[in-house]
Amino acid sequence: MNAVEAGIYSALAADATLVAMLANGTAASIHNTDAPRGASLPYIIFGLQASADDDRHDTKYLDYHYRVKAVSSTSKKNAGQIADQFETTLDRAALSVTGYNVLWCRRESEFSYVEYDPAGERFWHVGGIYRIRLNESSS
Repeated sequence: MNAVEAGIYSALAADATLVAMLANGTAASIHNTDAPRGASLPYIIFGLQASADDDRHDTKYLDYHYRVKAVSSTSKKNAGQIADQFETTLDRAALSVTGYNVLWCRRESEFSYVEYDPAGERFWHVGGIYRIRLNESSS
């Protein structure tokens, strides 16, 4: 897990209301990139969507776009409630990212979709793309 991902995980795991909404009420239901096979639902998955460097200025800026989503087999409403809570946690959050100054963290777009497994079980995915802009810390 890189420093940005550690910052996202820490922010999500520190939200007791959010964690209580997840399977078994534990931060073990927050996954980076992919959930393990057989993971209990509902859970959160976050992962890097895109990144860019901007070094046209005296300071090098980094932009990361992370996909953060709730996955639920209960209902779209359930996944949406979890997504609403992590939006409260992440949008405009003062993330702590070791070695960097976080300039902002904002949700730039949202999404929702449903998928079916071969047995016909539905899984609702609700979340957003969060843009995190930062630069290297001088200290």
